[in-house]
Amino acid sequence: MSDENKNSIMYLIAYLVPVLTGVLIYVMYGNDNRMKFHGVQAILLGIAIFIIDIISYFLVPLFLPLLYIFDLLIAIVWLYGIYVGYEASINKDIFIPYIGDYAANVTGFKK
Repeated sequence: MSDENKNSIMYLIAYLVPVLTGVLIYVMYGNDNRMKFHGVQAILLGIAIFIIDIISYFLVPLFLPLLYIFDLLIAIVWLYGIYVGYEASINKDIFIPYIGDYAANVTGFKK
């Protein structure tokens, strides 16, 4: 497998377990701004998923059906991250709203 194919797979891997793999990608590919951008974006997406989970934890005792809605929302956000990783692996960078702009500023990645 060529280095280019390995790198394209790494974009997808960054979003599998967003915080953990995002940090690994950020550290392993510290000199590649594009890879660092996707690492930071995956980390921030993982934090957003965690925040949704915390909110659902506090709201579930009030209204149980909210649990299913929040679980569905978490699954959709995670699948969107996988989609972003796939698009990055075929050289189409997607900036997740709010998160992407911040990640680009942190890493110096340009649209």
